[in-house]
Amino acid sequence: MKLVALTSVPNGDWLRLRKALWPDGSDAEFEEEMAGFVAAPDRYGQFMVTADDGEPIGLAEVSLRHDYVNGTETSPVAFLEGLYVSSGVFCTQCEAE
Repeated sequence: MKLVALTSVPNGDWLRLRKALWPDGSDAEFEEEMAGFVAAPDRYGQFMVTADDGEPIGLAEVSLRHDYVNGTETSPVAFLEGLYVSSGVFCTQCEAE
């Protein structure tokens, strides 16, 4: 596996993983958000995990939040905005079924 920082758009693999995590979003909405994230690396981070063959299998998006976050008393706060792992990645029985 390989961890890849996502630092440019357009990126079809990143878009596909976001659509899998948030299926109700539109491509246009996602691409606008992704461009905003890339443009503000001091506030946002986004990472993709690929399998040994290069296939995208996971996504993590993080941010530095200055608004209120439940359970915190300070600001800013590091926040995990989204986490996605493709089905079957860690399932040894899934391939047999």
